[in-house]
Amino acid sequence: IFFRILMTAPFPHDVWTRICDFDQTSVLCLVCTRLYVLLHGRHVTCQTPAAQLPPKVAALQALASLTTLRLTVTGQGLLAVGRPAFAALARLQTLSTLVLMLQGDKLGTEGAPMLEELQNAKQLQTLTLGLTATDIRDCGARALSGLAALPALAALKLDLWGNKITQVGGAALARLGAGPALERLSLDCAGNEICDAGVRALLECMPSRSLRCLSLDLEYNVVSDAGAEALGSVCAQCPQLVEVTLGLARNSIESSGAARLAEGLGRSRTLQQVVLDLSSNKVCDSGACGLAALGASPSLRCLKLTLRNTHISDSGAALLAKGLGRAPAMSDLTLDLGGCNIGLPGATDVVQLRTAPRLRRLSIDLTGNAIPDEGIEALATGFQHARLRALHLAIPAKWVAERGRQALERLRTSSRPKCVTVEVPGLQPVPSRWASNTLLLRGRYYRASQWERHVARTWVASDSSSVV
Repeated sequence: IFFRILMTAPFPHDVWTRICDFDQTSVLCLVCTRLYVLLHGRHVTCQTPAAQLPPKVAALQALASLTTLRLTVTGQGLLAVGRPAFAALARLQTLSTLVLMLQGDKLGTEGAPMLEELQNAKQLQTLTLGLTATDIRDCGARALSGLAALPALAALKLDLWGNKITQVGGAALARLGAGPALERLSLDCAGNEICDAGVRALLECMPSRSLRCLSLDLEYNVVSDAGAEALGSVCAQCPQLVEVTLGLARNSIESSGAARLAEGLGRSRTLQQVVLDLSSNKVCDSGACGLAALGASPSLRCLKLTLRNTHISDSGAALLAKGLGRAPAMSDLTLDLGGCNIGLPGATDVVQLRTAPRLRRLSIDLTGNAIPDEGIEALATGFQHARLRALHLAIPAKWVAERGRQALERLRTSSRPKCVTVEVPGLQPVPSRWASNTLLLRGRYYRASQWERHVARTWVASDSSSVV
């Protein structure tokens, strides 16, 4: 029960209303009768079959204080009832946050125009639409572009995965960036047919004066170097942009595109957080050298860089670590180099990341690389006594031998970093108390040697825990 003892001293109604609006759930309604009467119907989460959508919307219209609505529509039959139901939703005058998930029915080009009814919801401040695999294509993208006219809309998230959107649809979605009050824009366009021309069209109206957070997922499209360069250029032109998330995995981006993308991101003087996924692209060593330019950004504080299966070798890893190790403001770095061609020299050079002056949290994933025991020893020894609050290392279990194990044990028990987590996939999972200097072995007994089982038992005993 929430504040069981203090409920005898009632707070003013506006205080409870503000707490409920901050949480955006109906949990407080279950505390007592007084709060139920005050807050019931303010934040609603419900699910309904498509055929029952009209009576459900009619019931929602009876809630005079409805502020947040999370509605999931399932099953077939939305084509017949969708347009009037969406029009009724748009007329809810008190509704400021709408999360609408459409599951199980393909709207197609015939049903896509019904999404235009949401343009009349002038009071909406936050809108999330889940349209995964609804086959709305470019027609649906044009219908959604009208949401830019909503005068109070500050946060917009569209899930458009697998809808066969092309360059035409990308040009239509570009108008969303022109929203007068839009601060947060998230577009999940993975699994479509967007090419470089589509990316340029999509970004045509993006340089907005109000946009602060941009998330764009273009995984499984046909983006190449020209599209990556356009993304970097647009991010540099947004004067208020603080956070950027770009999902570009499994495209056709090569080294020059990766370098130009990093160059554009590095030109921004306002970016503080960047999440960049270039997995399964041919970034290679020259592209890794270009990505090192992110370390020159004067404002970048948090970077998550995923480069799995990107053909980066020892020299590329060394150049990347050297560049990011010079980042003047970076405090949080996550670097995923799994599945590359990194060996002993690369593992040794990765230690240069510790030289970043303000770095406090560091996570490195080197699984899927042929790093010998000497490299693991050099990696563990290099990070010993580093000025870090938290360090996470993911290393390949296949190559760990006695010297590497001893070095990892010394790293775990050292006073710095304060919290150490070592992940060795392929070993039996070991429960942990999540205390300081914890060594975590995650994974299964999968092709584990007799020596690895002995190491697992040794580390379990040192943590006074039992194997699950």
